[in-house]
Amino acid sequence: MNLIDFERAGVARKAGYKFLIQLSNGRVDNVISSSELAKDLAATLLQDEVVKELCMRNDYHISMNAKYQLGIKFVAREHFEEEALVEEEMHVA
Repeated sequence: MNLIDFERAGVARKAGYKFLIQLSNGRVDNVISSSELAKDLAATLLQDEVVKELCMRNDYHISMNAKYQLGIKFVAREHFEEEALVEEEMHVA
C-alpha cells in the first residue's frame, strides 16, 4: 500500500497509522486493539506458518510511524540464553 491507499482507507488521516506490534511466543504480546490496521496485520502475519514459527523462536517488534514507514526489529531473548547456560552447567556438574 502507498500513502494514497492509506488515506483512502480511512479515518486516521491526520494522526497517521502509528502502531507497535510486539510478537513473542507465536502471539501478539501487547494491546493493539486501538488500531484496526495493526490487528489485521498481526492476524495476517500469524496465519503464516513460517512467520508463526519465527515468532515462536524469537521476539519481534513491528512498528509503523506517521510517515507510513514500516519497521521490523529483532529483539534478542537474553533470559532464554541465560537459562540455557545454567542448564548446561547443571548437566556438566
